[in-house]
Amino acid sequence: MNRKTLAAVLALGTLAAAGGLWLSIRRQPAGALLADDTGAFKAEPCGPGILLRLQDPMIPLRALRWLGPLRGGLMAAQVLTQSDRQQVVFFRDGQPGGEVLVTKPAGIAEGFWRFATLKEVLALPGGDVALLYIASDAASAEPSVLIALDPAHGDVRWTHRGAFQRLALSEGKDPALFCFGGGAPIQRLPLAAAGAGEAGRAAPNAAAKTIALPPEIPAVEDLLPTGSGTFLVSHAQGLAAFKGGAWTHFPAPGDHGVPCLGWHSALVRAGRRLWWQAWPGRLIEVKADGSGQSDWAPEAPGDAPFAPDAQLLRLLGVDAAGALWFALAPPVLASAGQGPGATPAASPAASPGTTPATPAPASAPAAVPPAPQVAAAAPPGGTPPSAAEPAVPGAPEAGPAPSVDWQAYMAQGLNRIYRWNPARHALERFSWSQDWASLKPPPELSQPVTEQTVCPEAGALLIAGPRSAWWLPLAALPLR
Repeated sequence: MNRKTLAAVLALGTLAAAGGLWLSIRRQPAGALLADDTGAFKAEPCGPGILLRLQDPMIPLRALRWLGPLRGGLMAAQVLTQSDRQQVVFFRDGQPGGEVLVTKPAGIAEGFWRFATLKEVLALPGGDVALLYIASDAASAEPSVLIALDPAHGDVRWTHRGAFQRLALSEGKDPALFCFGGGAPIQRLPLAAAGAGEAGRAAPNAAAKTIALPPEIPAVEDLLPTGSGTFLVSHAQGLAAFKGGAWTHFPAPGDHGVPCLGWHSALVRAGRRLWWQAWPGRLIEVKADGSGQSDWAPEAPGDAPFAPDAQLLRLLGVDAAGALWFALAPPVLASAGQGPGATPAASPAASPGTTPATPAPASAPAAVPPAPQVAAAAPPGGTPPSAAEPAVPGAPEAGPAPSVDWQAYMAQGLNRIYRWNPARHALERFSWSQDWASLKPPPELSQPVTEQTVCPEAGALLIAGPRSAWWLPLAALPLR
């Protein structure tokens, strides 16, 4: 073999070895590389928004979960690949930021951590973020895991476990995290212990306070901090205020409105105003101590096909200007032969725009002791909430108004968003079916059938697809 032939053979061997090395790298679990790479997601202008796309189409995803934008512009996505590593990608105002490989905390079972769902992300004082992980299996008894970390470097500040699925932040001089959800006790985690340094960076576990639920509160549906150690809780039977270690209870209004699938009450703050929504289509402004100030029900939209929307409004939040945003809750439709007072349980899998299934009526629930009644002060010109007895969860409620053909109404879908403009005192509507094309959406994303992830506090919404998402400012919606 001459020198030229030998050189050619050696060159071919080198290329083959390099090619084999490249293939071996490509076959490694993608998650092992994603957290070390920069720019795993690409952002590009698309219509009035920003299209966020996972750049490498070869990454084998187990799950890509987008969490909605937060006040201040922060947003996150959970990336699970075949490597079973927990990875979080942060975004700021629709632009990719850092990518963090979240290390499994000590004492956490490998099986839980591998498939855990990132349920909620919350920005903390001082620049850290709180990540709430829950079990992927709804029937699991595994406690949730709360992790506070530095999003820039991925450093874990502290961890906390408990039976909770929601977070609420109390800001001010004594910042704290409230962990709550379901019938579990409420936990208050102070974020600035004495002498601990910058708020949000002190481990709160030692100073954590557990607040047991009284019998009048079967399960917490929403929680709104009102001060240092004080808060409001909404639940299926009404509203409760916690202050000075004691509870004060207020019953829900007697008129339950239209029964809706998967309904739960809500609380929001709009500047100094506090709003409680116990039932669809109705808001009650309350004080920090829970007493009622005024009852507000929006007027029906002017056009007849959408007039029933006013009865189904479900509060999403409040924007920086104090405007309230709503989606539509799907009504539960009674089947033929059932009286107007029947409320059949509908399948949770039923999607908006379809008629929920109607199984046999459930047996009557056991009686619940009445909550102590506290009179709500009637403000000048306002109407206080009704002093009727609290509603028993699962008890029969008044069915949809007989004047509405709900079957025909549901056939047109529920893909509409509303904003209550306090300056104009009017409801403004956006319809996905009518206005989707005018937004010049990306071709890879389909028209939403629900409100998607609308975040009024952040002034933006997110429309998610399998490997991409469209970040859209709420100001771009053609409301009318």
